Amino acid sequence: LACDINTLHYDAHRWNIVLTLRGRNIKMIAIPLALLTIWGIFWIVLLSYDQFQNVRDNIAELDELINPLLVPVSFLLVFRLGRAAVRFWDARKAVGKIVEICRAFISTMSVACGNADDREYEQLVSLRDDIARWTCVFPIAVKNFLQPSTRKGWDTDALLKKRRFEIGSLLLEEEADAVLN
Repeated sequence: LACDINTLHYDAHRWNIVLTLRGRNIKMIAIPLALLTIWGIFWIVLLSYDQFQNVRDNIAELDELINPLLVPVSFLLVFRLGRAAVRFWDARKAVGKIVEICRAFISTMSVACGNADDREYEQLVSLRDDIARWTCVFPIAVKNFLQPSTRKGWDTDALLKKRRFEIGSLLLEEEADAVLN
């Protein structure tokens, strides 16, 4: 199955993966980094002129105030980011568990519905297909429920189309509308 393929190949001797730009959100990093670099260059150029000596003296006074705060703030940022990463991977693990339970349920249900007489077979196949469809939709519905329905800058119609595309042909149009709305 395609979902069981190991998508990440790890080679401990290839460090060029660290510098790869493909697949990364460069705009999110490059624009703030460029703005901060320009801001720093501006202040270096501005403070290199002698007529701004009083500004340099004021900044030197602030340096004594800021230096004791750098280490505690750095630790707070690092550990805050670490907790966020742990929560992210815990959430991914929980969603993976939901998908695993849904797959196991469908497998068990398929085996149970396979042992039937000929007169009950068509009814059980229809029931099995309905249960499988709704069980497959369950993780998608949970994900859509947990995500915010609107965010600043999001196109609501595009979001609904994306969510409808995720469900695909599992549900009819009116069933999908009932799940999504």
